[in-house]
Amino acid sequence: MDEPLAQIPPFMANLGVKFEENKFWIAINSRLVANQSRISASFMEEETPGFGTLDLRAGVKPFPNFSIGFAVLNIFDKAYYEHLNYSYQNSNTSSGHIYETGRDFTTYIKYNF
Repeated sequence: MDEPLAQIPPFMANLGVKFEENKFWIAINSRLVANQSRISASFMEEETPGFGTLDLRAGVKPFPNFSIGFAVLNIFDKAYYEHLNYSYQNSNTSSGHIYETGRDFTTYIKYNF
């Protein structure tokens, strides 16, 4: 049989930049995923479109061993699903695709002992 291997993830790249000065830092990260068109028909795989997300993180260290930060993940609220993340036929999901989280806000407080 002449068909691609099953369950092979598409090409992915993570790109980011971080700036730090004294007690403050800020970082921007992007995740770029290519479409996956080389699929295995015998495993009932479907082609998956490519996507890109952008995240922003920032934080401050006001005291030694103590930091506070926040993040905005998937800034542009991109609707996407991963190639190997799918529901089975007996699930309640009608399309078979499990979409990832949209825009997400998070904060943290961290203390190192």
